[in-house]
Amino acid sequence: MIETHPMPIEWEELTPTLLRPYITIVQVYCKANCHPTFRSERLAELSRCVLPNLCHTQYSSEVALAFDQFNHKRLELLLESGLLSYDSGVSIEVPLLLVNWRDSLFDGACSPLTHDYIDNNCIPGWDTWVCLITLEDNSGHALVCWISPELFQAVDDAILVDAAKCMSWLTFDQHSKKPLILGWGKRWEPLVHH
Repeated sequence: MIETHPMPIEWEELTPTLLRPYITIVQVYCKANCHPTFRSERLAELSRCVLPNLCHTQYSSEVALAFDQFNHKRLELLLESGLLSYDSGVSIEVPLLLVNWRDSLFDGACSPLTHDYIDNNCIPGWDTWVCLITLEDNSGHALVCWISPELFQAVDDAILVDAAKCMSWLTFDQHSKKPLILGWGKRWEPLVHH
């Protein structure tokens, strides 16, 4: 269902088609685990391997490899439980959250607004982590997260209050399918696509 990808996804390769299987796995896993902050115990140790120093973690090939192992463990857990169907499909109608974890001020401002889904280091719950990507301008790397619809408004509020502006909504142009960053630190305002 998903390919081994021990490197971040390059911006130019980022498409809804590429992300669909990863998002399916995330959605099914989150639904099955029902953890209020999307921080299931079964993925906790592997998540700490991905960002061992939380927002202070420098990107490296070890981070990418740890993320790949994290994704495969989540898939393995779903397959073992029989919860994942290979014909499961999702549409990316809601935006995804993009987090440039290195830019965080780790001030805890977003945590109360999101009921701890986003922690004091501005790291979203690991159950919702989709992939790592290389940013469009090659300025660094970011974490892509799926946002549960019931958390959408709280996360949108958190984006606004985050002084570091380390989060943005990520969506795709309806026609070209190219990824679009809607603006670091800006609320959800869908673009009009021509």
